[in-house]
Amino acid sequence: MGSCHFDYSRVAYKMIPKRTTCHSSIHHSTRNMLWKAVLPFLFAATIAAVPAWETNMRYLYNIQSRALTGLHQVADQYAGILMEARLAVEPQSEELLRAQLLQPMYAKVHSILPEGWAEEIDDRHLSFNPMPIKSNPFEIRLDSDGLVKELLVSRQTTESEANMLKGIVSQFQLNTQAVHLITHRQNHIPGPNSDSALYSVMESAVTGECEVLYDVSSFPEAIIRAQPELAPLDAKGSLIQIIKSQNFSNCNRRRVYHFGFSDSENIQPGGNVGNLVARSSLSRVVISGSLNKFIIQSSVTTNRVFLSLEVSNDQKGMSASRVNVTIESITKTQKIPSLRGQRSVGDLVYRFNSHDRHLSHFKGKSDSGYTSDTDSSRSSSEEDTTTQRSNDPRKSQLTGKEANMKDQDDSGELLWKESKRTRRSMQAKIGASGNKSYSSSSSSSGSRENEEQTELEVDSAPCMPLIPSVVGIQESKLRASKQIDPVRTVVKIATKIGSELEKPCWLVEDNTLSKFTLMTRVLRTMDSKQIDEATRTLEPSSPTNPNLNGNIKWGAWKSLRDSVAQTGTLPALSVIADLIRKDKILGNDAAEVVALLSRSALTPTPAYLDMFFELVKDPKVREQPFLNLTAVISFSTILREVAVNTRTATVRYPVYVFGRMVPKHFTALTEKYIPYLGHELHKAITEGNSPKIQLHILALGNIAHPNILQYLEPYLEGRIGVSKFQRLLMVCALMKLTKMHPEVASPILLKLYENLGEAYEIRTAAVFLLMETKPSETLLQRMAEFSNFDTSKHVIAAVHSAIKSAPNLEEPFTFRTNGKAAVNLLAPNVSSSRKTTNLKKPGTKRNNEETATIPDIANENMEQVEGNFMFFHAGSDRVFPFDYHTLQNIPVLMRDMARKYRNPETFNYTKIYYRDNIMLEFPNAMGLPFIFTLRTPTLMKMAAETSLRSQPDLAHGSDRKVVIPESVNVTADAQFVYNVQLDSMLGFVTPFDNMRYIAGLDRNMLFHIPVKANVDVDVLKRKLTINVMPGRNRRVTLTHLRTRPYTSTHDIFNMIPVLEDSSTKVIHVRPTRKSNMTFGQQTGVVFHLQSESEEEFSDFKSQLDSAQMPDAHSKLYFNNIAHDILYEDTRLTYDPQRSTANVVKITAVYDTDVEDEDDSNTENGSAHLKNQKSPLPRSVNRKWQNTQESGPESINPANPEPYTAPNCRLRRKKFLSKAAARAGNATASVIDLSITFEGQTKAVFLMTAASASSPVNGSGSLLVFMTSQPAQHPEIAEQQLIPELQVCLFGDVSMPQVPIINFSEALKFNPNSSVRALLNFGETCNNGATVMLNGQLELTNKRQKYIADSPMAKLCESQMMEGNYLLPACRIATESANNLDQYRLKIALNNVTEFQKNNVYILYNMARDLLRPYITENAYPQNTRDVTVHVTANLNEQSTALNMTMETPLLNVNVTNVRLSKLARSLLNINPAKTVMERIGRTVSSLYYEPSCVLDTTEANTFDNRTYPLELGNCWYVMMMLVPKLPADHTRPQNSRRGLNRLDRVTVLVKAVGHKKKVKVLLSSATLDLQPVVEPRPGPAVQLSINSKPVLLTSSHATELRDDGELLGLVYEFPSGAVQLTLPNNNLVLVYDGARVMLQASNEYSHQVRGLCGTFDGEPFTDFKTPRNCLVTEPSILAATYAIDDNSCEAPVRNMKKNASEELCVQERSSFADVIANGQPKSSRQRGIQINQSVNDSSSFSSSESISDHNSNSNYEVNLFPLSKRPSRLNNKISRHNPKHVSNSISYKTVIITDNEESCFSKNPLPACTTGYHITATVKKYAPFFCTAERHLAERYIKLVNNGFFPDFRLHKGLRPIAVLVAAKCELNPTA
Repeated sequence: MGSCHFDYSRVAYKMIPKRTTCHSSIHHSTRNMLWKAVLPFLFAATIAAVPAWETNMRYLYNIQSRALTGLHQVADQYAGILMEARLAVEPQSEELLRAQLLQPMYAKVHSILPEGWAEEIDDRHLSFNPMPIKSNPFEIRLDSDGLVKELLVSRQTTESEANMLKGIVSQFQLNTQAVHLITHRQNHIPGPNSDSALYSVMESAVTGECEVLYDVSSFPEAIIRAQPELAPLDAKGSLIQIIKSQNFSNCNRRRVYHFGFSDSENIQPGGNVGNLVARSSLSRVVISGSLNKFIIQSSVTTNRVFLSLEVSNDQKGMSASRVNVTIESITKTQKIPSLRGQRSVGDLVYRFNSHDRHLSHFKGKSDSGYTSDTDSSRSSSEEDTTTQRSNDPRKSQLTGKEANMKDQDDSGELLWKESKRTRRSMQAKIGASGNKSYSSSSSSSGSRENEEQTELEVDSAPCMPLIPSVVGIQESKLRASKQIDPVRTVVKIATKIGSELEKPCWLVEDNTLSKFTLMTRVLRTMDSKQIDEATRTLEPSSPTNPNLNGNIKWGAWKSLRDSVAQTGTLPALSVIADLIRKDKILGNDAAEVVALLSRSALTPTPAYLDMFFELVKDPKVREQPFLNLTAVISFSTILREVAVNTRTATVRYPVYVFGRMVPKHFTALTEKYIPYLGHELHKAITEGNSPKIQLHILALGNIAHPNILQYLEPYLEGRIGVSKFQRLLMVCALMKLTKMHPEVASPILLKLYENLGEAYEIRTAAVFLLMETKPSETLLQRMAEFSNFDTSKHVIAAVHSAIKSAPNLEEPFTFRTNGKAAVNLLAPNVSSSRKTTNLKKPGTKRNNEETATIPDIANENMEQVEGNFMFFHAGSDRVFPFDYHTLQNIPVLMRDMARKYRNPETFNYTKIYYRDNIMLEFPNAMGLPFIFTLRTPTLMKMAAETSLRSQPDLAHGSDRKVVIPESVNVTADAQFVYNVQLDSMLGFVTPFDNMRYIAGLDRNMLFHIPVKANVDVDVLKRKLTINVMPGRNRRVTLTHLRTRPYTSTHDIFNMIPVLEDSSTKVIHVRPTRKSNMTFGQQTGVVFHLQSESEEEFSDFKSQLDSAQMPDAHSKLYFNNIAHDILYEDTRLTYDPQRSTANVVKITAVYDTDVEDEDDSNTENGSAHLKNQKSPLPRSVNRKWQNTQESGPESINPANPEPYTAPNCRLRRKKFLSKAAARAGNATASVIDLSITFEGQTKAVFLMTAASASSPVNGSGSLLVFMTSQPAQHPEIAEQQLIPELQVCLFGDVSMPQVPIINFSEALKFNPNSSVRALLNFGETCNNGATVMLNGQLELTNKRQKYIADSPMAKLCESQMMEGNYLLPACRIATESANNLDQYRLKIALNNVTEFQKNNVYILYNMARDLLRPYITENAYPQNTRDVTVHVTANLNEQSTALNMTMETPLLNVNVTNVRLSKLARSLLNINPAKTVMERIGRTVSSLYYEPSCVLDTTEANTFDNRTYPLELGNCWYVMMMLVPKLPADHTRPQNSRRGLNRLDRVTVLVKAVGHKKKVKVLLSSATLDLQPVVEPRPGPAVQLSINSKPVLLTSSHATELRDDGELLGLVYEFPSGAVQLTLPNNNLVLVYDGARVMLQASNEYSHQVRGLCGTFDGEPFTDFKTPRNCLVTEPSILAATYAIDDNSCEAPVRNMKKNASEELCVQERSSFADVIANGQPKSSRQRGIQINQSVNDSSSFSSSESISDHNSNSNYEVNLFPLSKRPSRLNNKISRHNPKHVSNSISYKTVIITDNEESCFSKNPLPACTTGYHITATVKKYAPFFCTAERHLAERYIKLVNNGFFPDFRLHKGLRPIAVLVAAKCELNPTA
C-alpha cells in the first residue's frame, strides 16, 4: 500500500486545487508506465493561459517581410516585394490585445540576386513607398491557452488587408504547452521548468490549420553574441529557441484552390505533389523567460514552394516568402484608439471574400476548405463550446486522412445546398419539371426576394478565390473598375485574335495563344448577359467569307466560341445552350464545344449538372447525331468525375474552398440521370437503333456507378435479347467500374468468364477486366486450373496471357507474387489463337448442276455490322458508333461530297482548346496568394479552296455502291496551321496595388504549311501525279520554335499578355549563340534556318535525351519539353526570292504487266514442259545459279541506259522483263518514283525498282536504279556544285524447290542456295565504283542432326509410319528441315574512293556501338593482301542466337552469341519455301497466318487444329464448302448480299479410291479434277483436268489455268510428283500428292465454311458440326453427314447418314448465367423482368417476321420489342435456354394442334400460363407451325414436348402461319 502526491501548481497558470492525492496498490514500475501514458492528457486538460503580455504596456516590433519568385535553378533573377513596418501591441487584458500597423512601406524588386532570394539588398537600390493599405487598429482575441482565437478589424479594412495582418500575427502563435496534441511516438512533452521538448500539435496560421512539429531547445549564448538581432532586448531568464515546421499533408483546414489535377498519382493538392510541388514552412522563434511566461524576442517564418513548371522537368521554380518580427522596445501604453464598427475575420486562417456579394453563389461557405470558419455573429457561448470541443484530445488527435475525411463528411453540403433554389429557378426558366430530391427545405423558398436572389445566382459567375483579375480577391474591383469593361475587352481581344489568325507566320511573335488565355480569364468574371452580349457583337452575319474583314470576323467569332467553351462557369454553359438552341453553332462545331464541357467545368454543382442535363435532353441536341453523341458522353464523364469517382472529385475540383461539388449521397445521380440513360438504352433497343444502343451503353459504363448494373442486367443475363457485340460492349464498358469498384465488378466478371456457354469474345473480355481488379492468389490459381478443362481456345489463350504477364507488370508486389503462384497451374501447350475477323456478307446460292446432291447445309445468320471509333480530338474524348446502315450511307456521302466540290469550294476549320489546364493557389507566409497555372492552349487551323473531278463523275454515282472512278483530279489551295503553347507561371499577387509577380516559362511551337497542289490519279494506268506549288509568293515561316523563361511584375488590370508587358524580363543564362543556314539550292527550293540558343553546346546524345520523356503521359501532352530551361528561338522559312523552282512534280507509277514473246500457251492453258531435274543427294554441292554466274557481268542489269528520264515506260518494261527472266519466268512488279523541281533551274531525283519471285521456289531478283541531277543554282560556286549521281543495284537469289509434304525427303534434300549482288555508283553506273557480292546459304550437318533428333521429328516419324505425312507435327518438322543456318558472303570492292570507305567505316562504328558487349576485333590480320571482305554468319540450333565473323584487309571482327528477337529470327531463318514477307508477316501480324486443313491417310486435321481419325468410303465427301452467312438484315436485296465478301463460290470434294484419294474443286465457272496416276510411270504422280480437259504439269514454272480467258489458278509440280494448286480468286491453296490433301485458306473464310475441315471459327470444339448445324461427337457420324448420297455411296454410309438425320439435334447455343446478384431470389425464372404485354401488341409474332427468319441462328426465339418501327436495324431476340424474360405467371410452351389428318407444332414456344395460374386475357397471333401427316413422327415430337423438350423445326420446309390464341395475362388461382 502507498500513496502518491502531485503538485499541479508548478505547471498551472491559474489557481486550481493545490494538491490531488491518489492511492494505488500497484507495483512501482507499473505506476510509472501508467503516468507516462496519462501525463500528456493531464497536461492538456489542466494547462492554463500563458501571461506573456502585460497590460498597460506597449510592445513595439519591427517587421521585415519579403516575397520573391524566380526560376532559381535556371538563373538568379527574381521578382517580388520587400515590406517594412512597425507593429504596436498594447494588451488590454489577458485575452485581448489591441494592435496597430505603423508606417507600412514596400519596395518592388525585379533584378538579379547572385546570392539568392534571401540576399540582403542595399537600400540605395530600393525605392520604398507607402503601402496603400489602411493602418486602422485591430484587436487580437486569445483563448484561455494564450492562442489566437479571433481577429477583429475595422469595417474599412479589406479582406486582403486582414489576411496580411494574419500573416504578421501568425508569428506570435506559440503553443508551448502542447495544446491540441497529435499523438506521435516521438512526442516529448515539456515538463515543469523544462527548456526542451519535441511534440506535434494541430495549430492555425495564415496558411491553414495543419499539423505543426515543435522542437524546443535552449539557445546558446555564443550564438546570441554572434547574432544579437535574434534577441535585441535584455533577457529576463534564459533564452529558448523554438523551431516550428508545418506539415501541409495533415490539415484540418486547407486554404487551397486547385483545379485540373489528374487522379493518376496519389497526390493531395496543397501538400507535396509528386515531382510537381514541394512546399515547406519553417518558423524560428526566440523567447526569453520560460515556457510558462516569456517574451517573444524574434520570430521568423520562411515559406518556400518549389515547383516544376513543366510537370516532369528536373529544373524547378520557386516562390519564397519570409516574415521577420523582432522586438524593438517595451514601453508604457500610448493608448491605441479603439475600434469603431468592428467586424470579425475569424482566426488566423486565411479568409476568402465571403463578404463580397458576388460570392452569393456559395454564400456562407466560400471561405471553407472542408470546414467552415467561425461566424462573426455567433454568441460567446458558441465560442466557448467550440473552444472546449477543440481542446478535447479525442477531437484533436486525428491523423491527416481522418481529419480530411471528417471535413468531407461535415462540409460536403457546401456548394449544393445553396444551389437548390438555383436549379429550381433554372428548371423553371427552361421549362423542365423539378425533381423531388431537389426541393428546397427553406420555408421562404417561394418568396419574391429569394426568387430575385436565385436569378442573380444563376446569371452570375462563381467567385473563385485567389485567382488574380478573374475571380476572388480583386474580382469586385475588376467588375466595378471603370477602366475595365469586360464585354468591350473580350470583343477587342477576340478581334485581335481573328486578325492574327490571318497571319499565321506571326502567331508566336504576336502571342496569340496568350491572348486566348487572357480572354478566357476575363470571361470567367462575366455573367450570362455579358457573355451573350459579346457573342452577339461578334456573331458573323453570313456563313461565307467574302473578304479579309469577313475572315477576321469569323476568326474572332470562333476564338470567342472556343474561349466560352473553356470558361467552365454556369453563365458560360447557359450561353452555350442558348447558342445551340438558336442554331448559332451546329453539327460538329457544336459537338466540339460540348465535348470540352466535361474538362473545363470549374465548379460542376448540381445546378451546373441540371443545366447540362437539360441540354442533353433538348430536341435541338438530339436531332443532331454528332452533337447528341458528344453531349451524352461528355455529360456521363463529368458525372463520373464529380459524383462517382471520389478521387477525381477531390483532386480535380476546388473542394478545399467550396466543399464537395455535389452532396455525398447525390440522389439525382441514381434517381434522375442514370435512370434517364437506362431508359434511353431500353428505348434504343426497342427501336433496334444500334448507334444509339452503343452510345448509351458507353455512357452508362462511363459513369461507373454500381447502379448502372440494374440497367445492363437483363441484357447481360439474356433476358432481353441484344446482339453479341452489344453484350460485349456492355462488358467492356465495365472497365471504369472495375477500376473504381473492383469488389462489385469482380464477381460479375468471374461468372461471365466461368460460364462455358457464354460467347468466347465476352469471356475473353471478362478475363482481361478481371486482371484490373488485382485478383487474389486463390482466384488466379482457380482461373489457371480452370484453363485445363475450358473448351474455348480463345479464352484459354487470354488466361495464359493475363497470368503470365502479371509477374512482369508494374503493379503492387502482392499482385505480381499472386501471378507467379498461378503460372505453373496453367494448361500446357496453349498459344493464343491467331485469327482475323472481317466484315463479310454472304454470296448467292449455287446453281451448278454438279452440286445438286451436295448436302443442304444450313446457313447461319451473319452478325449485324456494328462498331465504333473512339478517339481523342481537340482536347476531348470522342466516339463514333456505326452499323450497317451507316456504311450504306457511304455512297450517298461520296456522291454529295463530289457534287459539293465539283466547283471550287472553300473550307475553313479553326479550333482553339486547352490540352491541359492546371491551377494551384494558396496563401504564403505574408498572407499573399501564391498562384501557379499551367495551360497548353492549342490552335488547329485548316483552310482550303478545293475542287474534285472524276471520270466517270462521282457526282452522278449510285445510292447503293461506290463506283471506283478511272481517274480523279483534286486541286487545292490549302493552309495548315498547328500552334501549341506551354504557358506556365508561378508567383503571387499583391492585392493592394493589383500587381502579379511572376516567374514563368513560355514554350511555343508553330507549324505552318501553305501549299497549292494538283493531284491526278489514273486508276487504270496505276499512275499518281502530284504538282505542288508554294502557297505564298512572299517569305513564309514554316516552323517556329521558341522557349522563353522570364520574370515579370504585371498589373492585373493591364489586359495584355504578360510577355508583352514592358516590365517582363527574359531570363538569359549565357550569351546567345546564333546560326544562319540556307539549304535547298540543289533542288531550287530554298529554305532559311535561323537559330538562337543559349545551350552551351549540342551533341547527338543530348538530342536523344531531350526526346525521351519520363512517362507516357508526358510524351503525349508535353512532347516539346527539353530537360534544360534555356532561351531558344528557331525559325524555318521558305524563301521564294532565292528559289529558282516554283513547281515540284511528283510521279509514281506501279506496273506488273510485261509481254514475253517467247511464252506461248497451249489450248488448254498449259505451258511447254521443260526439262525436269531430279533431286540430288545432300552430298552433292549443287549450285542453284544462272548461267551468267560463271563470271562477273560486264554490265549491271540494273543499268537502264539510255532510258534515264523520269516516268520512262521503256525503262519500266525493261526492268520487268529482266527481273522476271532472272528469277525463272517469275511474276514481276515495278514501281517508278520521280521528283522534279521545275522553274528557272531543273532538278530531277528518281528511283525505279523491280522485283520478281518465282511461284515454284524461293528464287527471286531485284533491280534498283536511282539518279539525282541537282539544280545548277546561281548562288552555288562552280567548285561547290554537287555532281550527278547514279546508283545501279542488281541482286538475285537462286533457291531450289524443296519438299513440303514428305519429312524424310526433306531431310535428304539439299536446300542450299546462292545469292549474288552487283552495285555500281558514281556519276554514271558505267564509270564509278563497283561492289560485288557472292554468297552461299547452306544447311549445316549440325543443324540437320539437331532437327532429326528433335521430339517433333520423332513424333512425325511415328505418324509417317501410319501413312500420315501432313499432320501438324510433320508440317513443322518439314519446314524446320528446310531452314538454312549458315551464310557465307564474299564482297569485292573496285574503284571505291577513300571518302566512301570512311563513310562505310562510320556506319560500322555505329553498328559496333550497338554490338559492343558481343564484339571483338583483331586489328592485325595475318593476310592483308586479300582486298575482299569475307563474312560468315551462323545461327545456333534453336535460331535464337547469331555468331558472325568478318575478315577485312584492316581488321578481323568476331560477333558472338547475339540474342535474336522474334522479328530478327523470322528475318534470318531463310527458307526456300517461304518469302521474306511471309516469314516476317507471320511473326508480326495475324493477317499472314495460313490456316491449314489436311485429310491424311488415316486422320484429318481441321482449320482449327483439331485432329481426328477419318475413314472415307467410296463416296464423294465435302472437304470444305463456302457457306456464306445470311444477312443479318433480311430487308437487304438478294443481289447485294455479297457486299464486303469478295470470295467466289468454291467447294472441295474428296473421294477415297483404295489407298488414294480423288479431289474435285467446284468453282462458280469451272470444275477441277485431281486424281492419282494409276499406272506407275516417270513424271507427275497426279493428273489434273479443268472442265474435263487435261493439263500438262511441270516443276520448272507455274502453269496458268484459264477458262474463257479468265485466270482461275496456277499449278506446278513438286520434285516428288505432288502438285500445288493456287486459286487467287478464291484465296485458296491446295496441295495434293494422290493420297493426301492439304488446303490453305485465307482468314476471309473464317466462320463461313462447313465440311470435314470444320467450321474455321477458332474453336476446335465446334468443328464437328453437321450440315444441320448440329454438334456430334463421333468422327464417323460427322463424315457420314457430309457424304454425297449418290449411286456410288455404300449402304453403311447411307444408313449412318439417315440415322444421323433422325437423331435429336444438339446445337451450339449461348447459355446465359445469373451474373449480377442482388437481393432478389436467385432462381433465374423468379428474377425475370416483369413485362406488361398489351393485347394490341401483336408484332412480336407477326407472320411475316416469324416465317422470314426460319434460318435464324437463335433457337426458339421470341421478339420482345415491336420491330415494325425499324425492322431493318436489329433483331432483338431471346434464346429458349433462358426464359428469364417472362414474369412468374407466364411461361412458354410449344403449342400442338391436331386433327384427323395431321399434327402441327409451333416453330417457337408461345406464351402460356404457368402451373397455378389461369388465363385472364388472350391475344390472337399468327405464328409459324410445322405440320406433318406422318403419325410416328408426330407421336415422337408430342412425346418430346410433353417431356419438356423444345424440338427444332426451323430447318423443316413448309412452315405455314396459323392463327392461335395465346396468353396475354395470367392471374394466380384462388386456391393456389
